[in-house]
Amino acid sequence: MSTSQPPSNKRIFAPGGTDTVPQAEQYTKGSLDASQLSHDPLAQFHTWFEHARSASVHQPETVTLSTAALPSGRVSARMVYMKELDDRGFVVYSNWGTSRKAADVRSNPQAALTFWWHELERQ
Repeated sequence: MSTSQPPSNKRIFAPGGTDTVPQAEQYTKGSLDASQLSHDPLAQFHTWFEHARSASVHQPETVTLSTAALPSGRVSARMVYMKELDDRGFVVYSNWGTSRKAADVRSNPQAALTFWWHELERQ
């Protein structure tokens, strides 16, 4: 240990792996090549969502919605449910009248959705 740095007071250290294998779990169920993708991102998502449903992914409609309020740039993320997907894009359940995410989106309409389907090793 270097004497130039104070000792660590880590409360949680999660490097992944196990006592015998210090490496994080490697996901190996599949790969993705550009030639496999639809030119329409909404059609591609629909295909993936149906795959998640048919593979019995637990609540595949659960998604992280990330926003950034302007002018502060304060980032916020929260779990929501996707309500539907249509030609305009994604619709999520929210209180769009009074919630913080609604205020964020009013100030900055750019947002990000992240789906995590552990059973498929896909996000």
